[in-house]
Amino acid sequence: MAKKKSVKNTLIVLVILAAYFIFKGEDSEPRAPISELSIPETVDGSYEVLKNCRLVKNSRNDGDSFFVKHTKGETEFRLYYVDAPESAYKEYRNGENNGERLDDQAAYFGTQRERAIEVGIEAKDLTHYLLDGGAFKVLTKWENVYGPERKYAFIVVKEAGREVYLHEVLVQNGLGRIHTKPAPLPSGVSSQVQLKKLRDLERRAKEQQLGAWAQ
Repeated sequence: MAKKKSVKNTLIVLVILAAYFIFKGEDSEPRAPISELSIPETVDGSYEVLKNCRLVKNSRNDGDSFFVKHTKGETEFRLYYVDAPESAYKEYRNGENNGERLDDQAAYFGTQRERAIEVGIEAKDLTHYLLDGGAFKVLTKWENVYGPERKYAFIVVKEAGREVYLHEVLVQNGLGRIHTKPAPLPSGVSSQVQLKKLRDLERRAKEQQLGAWAQ
């Protein structure tokens, strides 16, 4: 049974990656625009730009949270704005589990827990694919995520030869909900303007039934 489930998950990942690259190459109905970014050496005085970052393999890595090696060491970063579904049901040593969180994520997309987990796997694989594609940039204020062990950040990746925000890519492909801490963009764009853009990306993902929005 475990082997069959593994094969099924592998097929799901291959399908979502294939659809992702086919879709981004289409000329007929363009996706909601994700503007190419220009990242200066210093950004609005509060963000630090970490260049040539690399993904660090870790069992805790997920679609929206992962370990990164950079010039100052190694840090677990968490994306602003976006929450990708959990990629597995987990039980913890204190007797708690992530079932309630999974159900909450599933409800956002109008689906069930099992489907939310599948979407979480898809989000994780797409994120890791983009981060493993070469060095990427991290823009961070070093804000704590509940505790000092994780920090909020914007992650800039290469997609179709452009630099884009990872959190926008996830929403654009129906692989993350707009849910978690917002922040002004490093370029100075307000959180209100960014949230409006994310809602537009999400609306188009719904219309085209991408990721979790597929029926």
